Parts: sequence; C-alpha cells; structure tokens
Amino acid sequence: EPVIGDAIAWYGEYMQPHIDLLSTLVAPGSTVMEVDAGIGLHALALAGMVGPQGHVMLYESDPVKRQILEQNLEVHGVRHATIMRRQIGRISEAESEPTSNAGKPMRETLDDLQLERLDWLKINGARRALDVLSRGEETVWRLRPSMLIADYADDTHATELQDRLQTLSYICLEDSIPHYNPQNYERRETASVSNLYCRTLLAI
Repeated sequence: EPVIGDAIAWYGEYMQPHIDLLSTLVAPGSTVMEVDAGIGLHALALAGMVGPQGHVMLYESDPVKRQILEQNLEVHGVRHATIMRRQIGRISEAESEPTSNAGKPMRETLDDLQLERLDWLKINGARRALDVLSRGEETVWRLRPSMLIADYADDTHATELQDRLQTLSYICLEDSIPHYNPQNYERRETASVSNLYCRTLLAI
C-alpha cells in the first residue's frame, strides 16, 4: 500500500495525530462509525476510546483489508466492534446495485440503518463522505454525530463537502496535518516521504 504501508513500515503508525485528537474528544461509551477502516489501525484505537460500554461500526469493502481488519480485532480481543457486511453510500448513475449470490442488496445507506445512537463519524475521503451523507441526512439531523473526515485532496469534493456540512448546520474546522509525526512510534528523525500532508476536516 503506497503511503499508508510506507508509513506503517517506517514510523510504526499512520496519522497518529488523528488518534491523539480523537482521544480528547471521543467519550467512553460512545457509538462510533468508521468508513473505509482499512486494516484497523485507527479502529483499534477507537475501540479503546469508547471502551467495552461503547460500540464501533466498521465499513471496509476491500476483501483483503477486511480480512486483516477482522484478524486484528480478534488478536487484540476487541468484542465491541462490528464489521458491517454491506457497503455504505449512494449508488451513482454509472453504477449498478451490487448483490450477493443470494440476490440480496450489498449496499446500504446511513438512513437504512435506523440507528438509535451515533456520536462520531470517521470517514476517509471527501468523496466517500459525500456518498455517506447523500442518503444519511435524516440520521445526521436526528443524532447529530461529530465528524472527522481525512485525507481528501480533491478541492472540488472538499468544497462541496464543506457546503453540504454547513447546510446541515455544522461548524467546520480544516487543517493540513503532516504525515511525519516527530513523536512517531519508531522515533524516526526523517520523513519516509517528504512533503506529504493529510487535509483534515473536523465537523462539530
């Protein structure tokens, strides 16, 4: 995996500042959803933040990453996290509805879930965030989750996302966080890839 894999190999972590930020904001007992959770680096941290009284819902559509995510949760004894079976988000006009071998829909929306509680949404990518919000506005208005949306580089999607969140009455705080963290786990004194930044949007 370019970028993420390089960061894990060199630093022993990936975007630790996001975890540090969320650790000051996510309360024990919270319900958190992460979209595009990857192999679970941040999912494990989120599970620790919410504790056994909380719940973490994880979406990952890549089958290899999903398998590693499942193994990581099992190895670390995380019992209060659920890997969701379907994909989440809208269907574009160019896509067809994915179905299982049994003919059941393999995609759902945030509103389809009819959640009773959702305190935080962590989404990796502005376009993915727009997909999730497209048919999730009823849930967002009802439950008012805070959001951390990371690693979005497309200015068009970033602007559209901020506009959408503002129409949902969110205050948006944006920052560019370097991939290189001087306090990285391996104590590397140089960056593995120079001048890489992760654009990060916090919506509260």
